[in-house]
Amino acid sequence: MTEQNQQHSGLRNAVDKVKDALGGMAGRVSASMTTAADSFVQNAAIGDLYEIASAELALERTASPEVRAWAAQMIDDHMTSAHQLSAALETNETRGVAPIPTELDPRRRTMYEHLERAPADKFDATYLSATASSRGNAQAAHHLSQ
Repeated sequence: MTEQNQQHSGLRNAVDKVKDALGGMAGRVSASMTTAADSFVQNAAIGDLYEIASAELALERTASPEVRAWAAQMIDDHMTSAHQLSAALETNETRGVAPIPTELDPRRRTMYEHLERAPADKFDATYLSATASSRGNAQAAHHLSQ
């Protein structure tokens, strides 16, 4: 790889990281402003989809036992959350609420694509940073990256 390509790659990673951080902040603001059941269901379900997909990718790419354990926990937590949301929507009290989305929204799709493109030597840090951005788990992710 030429020096110019390395600089471009480094710049791209920095831009991706900033976009992910901004996306995470936008998601928290969006979630805090959610008042309608449809919006809550959309945000919760898409958040679960993203966390599960990114954790599955982490299990494929990481060699770190700590990151593997974190990713496995994220899958367990978000599979449980998704099942609970689905079960809640089967009750009569939620009649008329939009169905659960089955695909990532554009913001989380972009975050996932940034994670896919992360270089092998930066994957763990990128995954933990993205997880912290999307979940607000900065403290837990920071602890794992130590």
